[in-house]
Amino acid sequence: MPFRYTITEEEYKEAARALLNTKNRIVKLVFGAAQFLLVIVLNVTQDVSPWMKWALAGLSLIWLVLTVLQNGLLGLRSVWMMNMLKKNDPSGEYWKEHQLSLSGGTLRLHYGKVTNTLECREISELQRTEHLMLIRSGKMVFDIIPEKILQSEEWPAFLEAVDEQTYASVTKAREEYLEKADHFVYCRMTREEMTERLVDVKRRSYVNGAGWTKRTLLTLGVPLALAVYSAAAGQWVYFGLCLLTFFFFNFGFFMVFLPVYYRYVLNSVDEPTRDGYLFLLAGKELLFFSRRRGTRFFPEKLKKQERKDGFRYLYFEKDSMTFVPESLGRYLGGNGGVTAGLRGKAMMPSKLPDRTREDEEEEKTPGIPEPSPSEEKN
Repeated sequence: MPFRYTITEEEYKEAARALLNTKNRIVKLVFGAAQFLLVIVLNVTQDVSPWMKWALAGLSLIWLVLTVLQNGLLGLRSVWMMNMLKKNDPSGEYWKEHQLSLSGGTLRLHYGKVTNTLECREISELQRTEHLMLIRSGKMVFDIIPEKILQSEEWPAFLEAVDEQTYASVTKAREEYLEKADHFVYCRMTREEMTERLVDVKRRSYVNGAGWTKRTLLTLGVPLALAVYSAAAGQWVYFGLCLLTFFFFNFGFFMVFLPVYYRYVLNSVDEPTRDGYLFLLAGKELLFFSRRRGTRFFPEKLKKQERKDGFRYLYFEKDSMTFVPESLGRYLGGNGGVTAGLRGKAMMPSKLPDRTREDEEEEKTPGIPEPSPSEEKN
């Protein structure tokens, strides 16, 4: 039986506010207000030309207004998002009864004349708000689940079924890719070890240059250069203003090197499979599988790679990055292409050998079923 419900305007606005309410929203507002006040103090206390005073005050005011509009007025922005939905949906299909069902590892949503589907393995987050739950796939919201559905007796069983079918769907995809894989390796790592490696990949991108973009160089270089110039000239108020601007625009950059970044990444890392995390090359695709997720990369879009500690760090276009064991990375050409070679297994050197398909077949005992997802979880 599908879940049946309707979305009210208030529920839609609450969901919009949840999407807009970023964790560093208050920090940005405080920095914006502090910067504006510093400019006012600077203009009053320092002997600068009138045009410079107006330029500084004008730019600072624009910055503050944009910061408030982007991070402060969540209510108005949520109303604007709702009005845009109504404009793009003049027949009001979205406000009709929603029917949400699950079948074969796929969520199916129907309202009015619209039908949408989402594979369970593509769910990235079930975001909880005060009265709602948002089913998200990356930046996209598949649907908004109201409180009355969340409080129903059937909802916990539905979430458990989603979890089981996600596992089954990812397992099926993993087996299909293993069948056609040119090279693969199961890497035995814990979730915490995987997180440490991913964090190191990100941090190394700023050491080897892969993480630097024109925007990064601009936001780091300009305020820092102005701060150095102000300090050399003895203009300490200018110096403080430039430093404030420097840290404000580069908050995300500095966060990468703080211990809290590990916890941030850990929350998004999935558990390994029974045999470990799977890395494989199949044709022109590089794939990574955990217990409930699969991620695809394209080696031809590889722009930089680096060897470290028995792994190969891979940096792709559009700031995408990952790593693979060196035993698999050696099949990647220098320009990102896949080198020619026989179909086979890339073995990860370790105290315990990585499991292969032949090992799994030998270990299966007739009459003893394979563990179910719930048993494996325990």
